[in-house]
Order: sequence, then structure tokens, then C-alpha cells
Amino acid sequence: MATFDRDPGVPFPHRMRAFADALEAEGRPTTAAHVRAAVDTHEMFVAEGRLGEGQAHLVRALTGFVPARVLKEIEAGPHQGNAEAG
Repeated sequence: MATFDRDPGVPFPHRMRAFADALEAEGRPTTAAHVRAAVDTHEMFVAEGRLGEGQAHLVRALTGFVPARVLKEIEAGPHQGNAEAG
């Protein structure tokens, strides 16, 4: 099963894309593409200074596609400090 890197030292978008790569490697290309698209949209919100909306979008877009623990991390927002570093 694909795992999500929880290292806060790694920029959040990089962790999400690595998670998508792991999903694809285990034969789940549609889910991987969905995760990548959600991350791209999240980055657009962040670039516009709308981090809260970006987080909300990720939770909505990824519910049912990724484990609940990943959604909880998104909701908690530990990636806020490094969201722009991606």
C-alpha cells in the first residue's frame, strides 16, 4: 500500500506527488492522476495567497481517494510553513 511521507521538512506538494507516484507504481494510475490534479489546484490557490481554500479543496478532492490519516494532516495544516517551497 502506498505510504504518505510525513516529514515536515519535505515540502507538502513534493510529498503528495511522491504519494501519487507510489499509487501509480502499485497499479492505481487513475487515483494517482486525481491526487496530482488536486495538488496542482492546491498550488494555484497557494500562489494566489488562498491557502485555506487550497486546503479545503484538497480535502474535498481527495476524500475517498486517500487514507483518512492523510486528510487529517491536510486539515491540520502542518504543510503551511513550507507550501510555497514546492
